[in-house]
Amino acid sequence: MVGPPLAAGELNRPLVGESERVLIALCQRCYRIPYAMCCVSIDEIDSLAPKRDEDSTEGKIDKISVLLSLIEGIKDVPNLMILCATNRLHMMDEAFLRRMSGKFFVGRPSSDARIAILKTIPDCALEPEILDRLSVATTNFSGAAVRALTRGITVKCIATRRSKEDYKVNYIEALEMVDRTAQQYQIFFGCETLPRLLLRNLRIKMLITNFDSCGK
Repeated sequence: MVGPPLAAGELNRPLVGESERVLIALCQRCYRIPYAMCCVSIDEIDSLAPKRDEDSTEGKIDKISVLLSLIEGIKDVPNLMILCATNRLHMMDEAFLRRMSGKFFVGRPSSDARIAILKTIPDCALEPEILDRLSVATTNFSGAAVRALTRGITVKCIATRRSKEDYKVNYIEALEMVDRTAQQYQIFFGCETLPRLLLRNLRIKMLITNFDSCGK
């Protein structure tokens, strides 16, 4: 049995002892079906099991203690699997990390994965041959950044088609949107974004081509 994904913030309750009660109640459900493997997924687990120090409040320590008791502790639930996600591993409680039987690094999407996300853009919004070039421009983008870009391109096309029926986002416009997304998500190569460098090179090539045409 797989439960719905949870955010750690949903388990952080303002009343003293409430968070611990919710955690125990959640795991107690597994005892009702001992013949089935249960799975709970918790996102941003670092806010639920942060590193303990001298300044840690009693409530924070109690939550971590209850969580540890449910994972290979005195209240261990044998048929419960807990999947956690975080992008701040250095802020996690060390005892909690030791009890995690497996740790997996999920990196940024590959070129093929980025193309798969970009293909969700409607054909009427973008020329298909631009997708491969955009997969290069979105190098080092996270999945969230690529999805934000696809939404931006789709919305721009829909909005512009109200006045221009056959409008499609061209490569330069797409690169400008990729550049804005890169700045929003702070994806830089040195002090520049990759799409900005590609735009600069493209404009230089266009100037050279126009200059050669004028010379002839």
